[in-house]
Amino acid sequence: NNSTGALSQLSGLITGLLMLIVLGLLTSVFKMLPLFALAAIVLNSVFALIAYDEAIKLFRVKKVDFLLWTVAFIGTLFLGVLLGLSMAVGLSLVIVIY
Repeated sequence: NNSTGALSQLSGLITGLLMLIVLGLLTSVFKMLPLFALAAIVLNSVFALIAYDEAIKLFRVKKVDFLLWTVAFIGTLFLGVLLGLSMAVGLSLVIVIY
């Protein structure tokens, strides 16, 4: 919705309703898709969530914050959300204390 320029919350409601209708009516079609096609759809959606520009800005402005961003990103990617963010918070506490 944000990438298409939607400005109101009504657009989110309409998108949600359309998704429910599509998933309800086309479930049998999605069942036939190979897993790698579904993985490609998920990855395409996830790439938009990664803030590369923010990482570049952090690298230029403050290297310690870039390090925290990197630890949180890589930790979350390979170890899961809870452990990855816990590592970043722990590293942040160590940086603040020392």
